[in-house]
Amino acid sequence: MPTHAVGRARERRAYARARLSLPLRLERVAGQRHAHAYSLQTANISSSGIFFLSPLRIEAGTPIEVDVQLIGQPLARATVHMSAIAHVVRAETAEKVGWFGVAAAFDDISYRRDENFLQEFSP
Repeated sequence: MPTHAVGRARERRAYARARLSLPLRLERVAGQRHAHAYSLQTANISSSGIFFLSPLRIEAGTPIEVDVQLIGQPLARATVHMSAIAHVVRAETAEKVGWFGVAAAFDDISYRRDENFLQEFSP
C-alpha cells in the first residue's frame, strides 16, 4: 500500500514508514519462543523496518521474529502474512505504563498466503 494513501510517520529515515495498525505476533525474542505468543499491533512499518508497542523491554541488538498480517479476510480472498527476522535498533518507554516502543530493522522477510485463495482458482 503506498504511503501517501495511509499517511506518513514523521521521518528522519531513508525509507518512508506508513502509519498502519496491523496485527503483529511476536514469535521469538533472542531465539526463545515464549509460552505466550504476544498478539500486538504495528504502529508504523516500511520496507526496511517496523515500530510496535510491546509489554517486553527488548534491548537494542536483540534478534526477534515477527509475523505481520498484511491483508486479511473477509476484505480479501486470502490472508497474507509477512514473517520477518529482524533486530531491535531502539527500545523506549511508551506512554502506556508497563509497555515499550520497539523499533526493529528487517534482516530477512518472507510472505505467505492462506491456501483458500489457491483453491478458489483451481480447476
